[in-house]
Amino acid sequence: MAEFFSTTDPIQNYAWGSRSVLARMQSREVPSVDPEAELWVGSHPSGPSVLTVDGQERSIIDLLAEDPKRLVGRRADVLHDGDLPFLLKILAIDAPLSIQVHPSPEQAEEGWQREEAAGVDVSAAGRNYKDRQPKPEIGVAVTRVESLSGVRGEAELAVLAEALDQQWLREILASGEPVLPAVLRMSDEQAQVALADLLAAVERLPTHDELGALLRYISGRHPGDRGLLVALCMNHVVLEPGEAIFTPAGQLHAYLRGTAVELMACSDNVLRAGLTPKHIDVDELLKIVTPEQADSDPIQPTAGAYGLRHYPLWDDRLTLVSATAAAGRPAQLPEDTTVVLCTEGSVELQTDPDVSHELSAGHSVWCRTDGAPVSVTGEGTVYAVGLVG
Repeated sequence: MAEFFSTTDPIQNYAWGSRSVLARMQSREVPSVDPEAELWVGSHPSGPSVLTVDGQERSIIDLLAEDPKRLVGRRADVLHDGDLPFLLKILAIDAPLSIQVHPSPEQAEEGWQREEAAGVDVSAAGRNYKDRQPKPEIGVAVTRVESLSGVRGEAELAVLAEALDQQWLREILASGEPVLPAVLRMSDEQAQVALADLLAAVERLPTHDELGALLRYISGRHPGDRGLLVALCMNHVVLEPGEAIFTPAGQLHAYLRGTAVELMACSDNVLRAGLTPKHIDVDELLKIVTPEQADSDPIQPTAGAYGLRHYPLWDDRLTLVSATAAAGRPAQLPEDTTVVLCTEGSVELQTDPDVSHELSAGHSVWCRTDGAPVSVTGEGTVYAVGLVG
């Protein structure tokens, strides 16, 4: 028989998080005591979900180790070394995240092995590879989301250099050196001179200028950080609710503000390029960044039966859909549904008359459907991840 497992998901208190988004979503007191940046749904060791099974609260890590079929049924065969091949999140972005990049599978494995052999503690500030997994990811906008993704082409950068009168950028373009390594390898003195020139140019722009407003916002949250120079050279991408952006290995990116649902491989490998007080390893970062950056245009979901919105993924073992139920208009989730996350309202999930679960915004539930579709009634929006196997 199908089964639902009530879930408690950890919240990560990173400095860029909101004090209102997750608290309001979960009907808690606003503002929260600490910034609340990410709600994690999954089995990553840095923040595993806790499930209620047979009246007891159990870590999902222990459940997967002891009895994976109890949790995911016949789809246990597609687990990765007994672990889930994904991590699902809600991002509550109140300040720009670090400009960052993630490794490929081969780079993650090689980097992990190298740092393990060197005896670098996995919790050390200078550790680059926290695990041996890649971290492709897709972000879906819950609200309007602004981000940076990929590096602008040389022709566009040349136009910016002239429009803003940025001599440092003219010189980099004239040298023929790729922009990112040139900026990251500037001396501190050179970077501060370039920052001063850029900020002076920004102040000359009209207050309604989109680029000026963007750079003022970033510099206000990260004053004196050379990452602002990198941000100037990146594509500014705006997602409207329901639109998505895919970030493959090697793609330079940073979320700036908004609320999003993010699905990724189960990894925490991040190499940073700026807008952060954390460790930056320029040489390692430049090994990971791909010379050709992927298309940064927003992705539109594909409409499916029962009002489902389907999002493309990198792994054919996974599916991601969203659905909105309303009065008199139920939705139906696929038979491969493994976990459901509610971002708005309150819904009832049901696989048959005797198996149902109430789910409200900011909470998730794990499902063993045993091949049955999951009906969604009530008024709310949910995201569902499926394991195909």
